[in-house]
Amino acid sequence: MLIALSKYTKPEEVVSLIGEHKQFLAECYTRDQLIFSGPRTSKTGGVILAKLNSEEEFRNLLNQDPLVKKGVAEYDIIEFAIGKCDPNFECFNK
Repeated sequence: MLIALSKYTKPEEVVSLIGEHKQFLAECYTRDQLIFSGPRTSKTGGVILAKLNSEEEFRNLLNQDPLVKKGVAEYDIIEFAIGKCDPNFECFNK
């Protein structure tokens, strides 16, 4: 399982790019690459959970995010194994 935490490096520029960022995410959902995404409540970045096979694949995808391409955000990727989960989310534990 892969999760990415983004941090805005130029927060003042994020608002002008958020439409492009949302379009990027929509395309990723269309390709069945993401499970969930959303902004941090602190407004300092966001969180994305992916359905990809490797950290490298996820990094390559995130490098296409307009926020990354324009240098206003950076991502930290965490790969982890699900040890236990709510039965409603068992479908992700494969």
